[in-house]
Amino acid sequence: MIEIDRNVDYSSHGYRFRNFINLDMDTLKKILFWRNHVDVRKWMYSNEIIPLDNHLAYVASLHNRADAYYWLVYDPDGDPIGVTYVTSIKKDEDCGELGYYAIPGTYGDGFSFVKECFYFYFHILQFKRFYGSVDADNVQAYLIDVFLGCQFTSSKTIESICSMKKLYYVCDSLTPEDFDSNYEKTIVEYIKFVKNENRKLH
Repeated sequence: MIEIDRNVDYSSHGYRFRNFINLDMDTLKKILFWRNHVDVRKWMYSNEIIPLDNHLAYVASLHNRADAYYWLVYDPDGDPIGVTYVTSIKKDEDCGELGYYAIPGTYGDGFSFVKECFYFYFHILQFKRFYGSVDADNVQAYLIDVFLGCQFTSSKTIESICSMKKLYYVCDSLTPEDFDSNYEKTIVEYIKFVKNENRKLH
């Protein structure tokens, strides 16, 4: 794992990753709007609406933290497409918990966005392992993750703000070797995979 520089815009196959601490106020407010959108927050561990002051305080805390990094991701056309982040970083193990979400209302490039996020972590930042979880009802994210190499071998429940228990599938380990064999796969192959998985459900 490299020494991550918060002040650097990292690039990967035309995608650009800009750290939250380098974003202006207008952009940070847009990110909060996206994060608070029901189509994003309903999948999060913490699915309540985040106040602006809390959001800005959290971003400010990232200046001095070595266990969490957040980036706004721009597509090859220079348009913001989503957010990716890694938390609970263990530097001695070169691992952490990976997360991402696409901007609400963006369609058609989610597959490439997620694939490039994985590539960024493994081949630009050089992490050796990731773990993560996905809401059991978030079928789209689950299928993309599985297609790219994630194996969900366990589950956990988390109590939401309204005291409802939510089920999450857990991937305990994703390595570069797991991912690399899937990186060259195309969107056409992914669509076929999704169709086959959907047939299994019916």
